[in-house]
Amino acid sequence: MTMSNTSIITGEAALHNLVSSSSKYISTGIRKLDLLLDGGLWECEIVEFYGKSNCCKTQLCHKIIESISCHSETSPSSLYIDLHNDFSASRLLQFCKHQNPNLDNVRVIKKVTIDGILRTLEEVQKELCHGQSPFFEKLRLIVIDALPFALYTVMDWKNPGRQIQEQLIRSLRKISSIYKLTFIIINHGVTFRIDQSGSVIGKSFGSGGGSSLSKYTKNIKPALGIYWSHIPNTRILLSRGDEDGFDLKDNKFRATVVKSGHDQINRYTDFLITANDIF
Repeated sequence: MTMSNTSIITGEAALHNLVSSSSKYISTGIRKLDLLLDGGLWECEIVEFYGKSNCCKTQLCHKIIESISCHSETSPSSLYIDLHNDFSASRLLQFCKHQNPNLDNVRVIKKVTIDGILRTLEEVQKELCHGQSPFFEKLRLIVIDALPFALYTVMDWKNPGRQIQEQLIRSLRKISSIYKLTFIIINHGVTFRIDQSGSVIGKSFGSGGGSSLSKYTKNIKPALGIYWSHIPNTRILLSRGDEDGFDLKDNKFRATVVKSGHDQINRYTDFLITANDIF
């Protein structure tokens, strides 16, 4: 019997494809980013933004939340789990283009430990299941900024560290799939060395690394290790315009797709951050 050339996928991937085939997406409020993401942030997915410090990861989340949740009382709601005290209400208001922005659709929870995140996600599941809270009935987006601050404490991959990480992953997948929510996970970017031929010196993990990527991009990988690298459905590398290898002006940033279930990878777009907008 001859095997066909059809790609073999795992049961988990097949389930995700089945769920996402009927999913919708929500606009990020940034036209260039929506085009890069094949429409916007897709329901039922875990999206990862990663990069080095000061590369606009948190600001991008503020802009997305403003676009989704701050227009009116009927706008979808967003939950921001803040692990490093990075959320800024004043920055969110700067992005608001409406004279009377509705901030009741945005909730911020300050957590510093992985146990705190797990308890929060458990409470979110209960609220979503009971359906008695107007806020959670409209919930479309959950941001975790930044996950490494919580997971670094259990990164020895020994019990209970590995079990805790698996518990977190199950919660993220369950909530996103059953309740058609989108997660944005902020991750750190770490550097590694490449030799003159472009080969990685030492073990590398994560997605991406195609020939169309710049030398700088090839030197940045997401933190949290190879086990986590398989979890996000979409992975976006954010980079500053003044980094080596880029010819961009100040306040310009680059978003590069290094993992996607919707479109080709290694595509990128450049955008500008001003005092009150991202475009």
